[in-house]
Formats: sequence, C-alpha cells, structure tokens
Amino acid sequence: PAISSSRGPLLHAATLSELDLQSWCENAGINADKLSFDGDSATVKQDVAALEVLARVPRSLTLSAPRRKDWPGKLTAAAIEAMEEGGDLGSWVRSWRGGGWATSSDDLEARDKETVDSLLATGSDNDFEIFKKFGMKCHPAVDRAAYRLSALCRHRNEKAARAALVERGYAWRECREALIPLVRNPTRTEGTARRRRELDAAELYSRALSRAARVGDDIVVCPLYDTLRDGAAGATATLVE
Repeated sequence: PAISSSRGPLLHAATLSELDLQSWCENAGINADKLSFDGDSATVKQDVAALEVLARVPRSLTLSAPRRKDWPGKLTAAAIEAMEEGGDLGSWVRSWRGGGWATSSDDLEARDKETVDSLLATGSDNDFEIFKKFGMKCHPAVDRAAYRLSALCRHRNEKAARAALVERGYAWRECREALIPLVRNPTRTEGTARRRRELDAAELYSRALSRAARVGDDIVVCPLYDTLRDGAAGATATLVE
C-alpha cells in the first residue's frame, strides 16, 4: 500500500516506542524517502502536495482481514500470529503501545487500577442482568471508565461513551475463545495460563482495532500509516493500494 497526503503539509508523526523506526523501515524494505526519522519518530521532510505519496509499504508487512462482520477477530488473530512468529512484522506489532480507551490502566480511576487487569477483559455478557439488580447500568469499572472517556469528548456524552465500551466488550467476547489459544508465549507472569493469554489477546485486540483502516474490501493495519494519521497537523494521511 502507499500512504499519501490528502492535503497540505504533514508536520509530525506520533512515535513508536522501543523501535528504531528508521532502521526497521530500511530492513523491512519500506520506501519512505519523504520522511525523516529521529529515533522512534518520523516527520515529513518538506511540504507535500495533495495526493503525493509519502511512503510505500510492502503488502507482506500489513495485517488484513476481509471486511465482514468478523473482521475484528480475524485482524487480531493476524496480529497475534505475527507477534508469535517474529520477523519484521512481529517486531512492529510488539512495539505497539497505544490502543483503545483503557487499554492501559492509566486511563482508569485509581481504585480500579488495582483490581482491573484489563477493562476489555472485565465483566461478562451477563453484566446487564447482574448489575441491574443493584441499580447499575454495567460493570462499575466500565461505568467509571465511560465517565472519564466522556470527559474528553466535546459534548460529554456519557451515555454514548458507556454504550461504546459495553459494545466493545461484547465484540471482544464474541472472538475471545478463538483468540486465546493463539497466544503461545504470554507476556504476563501472574494468574492462570488461560488468564495470561486472555489479557495479552485483549490488549492486541484493542491495539489492532485502534490502528485499522479500510482499503478496498479489506480492513488493514499498515506500518507508518497509524503514526502519520495520528500525528497529522492540519493535514490527513490516506492509505491507498
């Protein structure tokens, strides 16, 4: 795929932690002549014209899934398999840090950080009936996370934030059982073997979905595109094939 500028100058790209981005791109065969690198960050060397190609990434270095209802699970499975197999694609997936809301416990209230390993892996599909008995709308940790999320939104829509987090949990649990066995080398050391795999799979699920973009009939995660898209100031980056 090629990453192009939709309009105007593209100023600064977000960083990839613990990855020498320039060396990785060179070793992986990514053509990124329009970009300059500083450790784990990238910037465009000069102003670029609309639709100008910023970088070319081999298709083999992307994760993809057909644009069907089950694409979130399929895309996460591809990310897990890439991480387990290693290589250039695996090292890039392992460098992912950011993700959806509360992928990191830093997004949670202090009282939830000690008890919630992963917001995505918290609660069950029976939450509504269980907590309705106590006058709650959902798992209390999810509810508090929704309030914090809505505080970042312009209209402070707590109901929409809560619905989004609850729906994300439902979607995760639809593919959870298929994803857990794919994690062969969990990074955590505490908890049962299943729980350690579940938490790793949940994190990758959130991180993969936050980087996903539509390209034709596929949903794709592409190196550099997520950083350029998130770091664009006064411009947008577009992924084309």
